[in-house]
Order: sequence, then structure tokens, then C-alpha cells
Amino acid sequence: MGRDKYVQMLQVRRNDHRHARAIARRRRRELIRKQQVFTDTARKIDPTKPAIEVFKAIQKDHPRKKI
Repeated sequence: MGRDKYVQMLQVRRNDHRHARAIARRRRRELIRKQQVFTDTARKIDPTKPAIEVFKAIQKDHPRKKI
């Protein structure tokens, strides 16, 4: 393979890992933001229940898709 190609390969792998970590951080932030939107919306629908209970109640009232 040779030293130069080996160093180049390592550099590409390092950059891929950095890029992957940056993507994971952005996805995590977006997940947290969407969870907060969900919680805020559930609180508007029924402030007396936890968000998951509001979600379950909505599912019961939603028609199922027929295939």
C-alpha cells in the first residue's frame, strides 16, 4: 500500500468519524427539539395528563388505515 496511501486512508477515516459524530449531534439536537414540541402540544391538548397518555388517547380516536 505504501506510506502515503496509508496516511491518506487514515485521514479519510478520521474525517469520516468526525463527520459522523457531527451528524449524530445534529440528529440528537433535532430529536430533543421534536420531543419538546410533542410535549408542548400534548400539554395544550390536555394539561392534566402526561404526553404519552395524550398520545395514546389520540391513537384510540384515530381511524385505522384499511389496506
